[in-house]
Amino acid sequence: MKRVFVVGASNMDICAKSSDPMREADSNIGVVSTACGGVGRNIAVALRRFGFEVSFLTAIADDTFGHDIMTSLKADAVGSVAPFFTGDGLRKELRSGVYSYVLDSNGALLCGINDMGINDELTPAFVGGYSNALKAADYVVFEANIPVETIEYLGSLAKGGVKLAADCVSVSKCDKLSGVLGDLYLLKANYSEACALAGMDDASEEGREKDPLSVAQRLAGKGLERGVITLGKDGAFCFEVQAFEGGGLEWYRVAPPSRRIVNSNGCGDVLLAGFLAALSKERSLRDALEFGQYAASVNAMSNEAVAKELLGLEPTTDIKSLA
Repeated sequence: MKRVFVVGASNMDICAKSSDPMREADSNIGVVSTACGGVGRNIAVALRRFGFEVSFLTAIADDTFGHDIMTSLKADAVGSVAPFFTGDGLRKELRSGVYSYVLDSNGALLCGINDMGINDELTPAFVGGYSNALKAADYVVFEANIPVETIEYLGSLAKGGVKLAADCVSVSKCDKLSGVLGDLYLLKANYSEACALAGMDDASEEGREKDPLSVAQRLAGKGLERGVITLGKDGAFCFEVQAFEGGGLEWYRVAPPSRRIVNSNGCGDVLLAGFLAALSKERSLRDALEFGQYAASVNAMSNEAVAKELLGLEPTTDIKSLA
């Protein structure tokens, strides 16, 4: 069983989904629900679903949401090494992270607000206290909710042979990863994040067709070896720099499966986990992308950030047999 160490955010998700087409600046009828989430937590749970032995380092407070998150991690058999952060009672008060977001009636994200200041507690000194476990892992996965200094510390582990994977999280946070692109085994980004990290304009914002290959070439020029770029309704794209002299990219693009979307939250996290799971089983780059995309589509049919239906799902060279 492959071992993975995940460093990242846990939080309580508060989802508001409209029952009808949204009316701006008005009160919309819908459903409000809560569930445990967070990019790091979602990746850790998904990797556990795919059969990895998972250790997860996160920051939660000694409050109701924190205890709910810890209970959920134990239920999902994730080996959490998360202590409860309590602050010092004077300088600051800490509370567990919260992500509140709004979905339209089709399950697509309209906007989200995150309150995740507690992740600043995941300092290099604190995370470095787990250096032996980090170095012993087959993979270390982290995300841009944690401090940039901690990301740089984790990037240094690549020199010891640890395979590193990272998630951009958002356009506003992805620049934290710019200094470690050359250290990564795998980067996952959506198209807007990838454009921002590559220093390119997001053409899709102006109604032009997405061009993930050009973005991938720019990222490869910045030292990135391998990446997955999600394209929303247009599917997903992956690339890998070839080892032969002169380089060049091996790349694939797949369309999304035809499935009804209930909730898009967590699907990118599941795609990253599925892609990594397939690579760990020595599947091809295309097989990895198809499996990750399929797993994300299964996840999109659930109200959970990480669907229980992923449990036992295995990467396969014949993804059509899963459909």
